[in-house]
Amino acid sequence: MRIIFLDFDGVLHKATEIVDWPTSGLSLSEFSERLQLFYWAPYLAGLLEAHSEVQIIIHSTWRKQCAVEQMQALLGPLGPRVLGMTHRGLLRVESITDAIKRHDIQDYLILDDDAGAFPEGTTGLVLCDPLTGVSDPHTLARIEAWLKRA
Repeated sequence: MRIIFLDFDGVLHKATEIVDWPTSGLSLSEFSERLQLFYWAPYLAGLLEAHSEVQIIIHSTWRKQCAVEQMQALLGPLGPRVLGMTHRGLLRVESITDAIKRHDIQDYLILDDDAGAFPEGTTGLVLCDPLTGVSDPHTLARIEAWLKRA
């Protein structure tokens, strides 16, 4: 099993475009449409096309406010790859470590934009620029290199 641990803000859309949707008065789908979120998802989906074995576990803070089905719907072509999400009650890095142990995951990549959320030297971590996310050529090259390793 090959897993991508996926953050949203700063990875699939600019981190600067996020506001607190629960207080916005909008449904999740209205919020997403209004802000046009997840616009970089096709970059990741394109890379994954030839790699049907790769699944996604969401570790974004969105996991604390959304059901996995809601997130699958928002992710478009990435939605069917979503295996689940990390534990809501744990910090980001702790929730990933927990998922790795619970599911005995050996081959994984972590896509995130927050260097401060991870200890230095975290295995499999690809830090994204919060303003370019997975649209950045360097980030795409690192993901592609991991995919080719299989």
